[in-house]
Amino acid sequence: TRYIHQQGDELLIVEEVPCLRCDYCGEEYFDISTLKKIETDHLALATQA
Repeated sequence: TRYIHQQGDELLIVEEVPCLRCDYCGEEYFDISTLKKIETDHLALATQA
C-alpha cells in the first residue's frame, strides 16, 4: 500500500507499506508504529537537506 506524507514543502511517497484492511469495506489502515517510523525518518531527512 502507498503512504504519502508531507512535511512542510517536502513530500514523501513510500510504496509497499504494510497495512490492515477492513474485510467489510476494504478501507486500509496503517499501524501507528509504522507511521511514526516513516514520519520520524522523513523529518530527519528533511532537516538534513
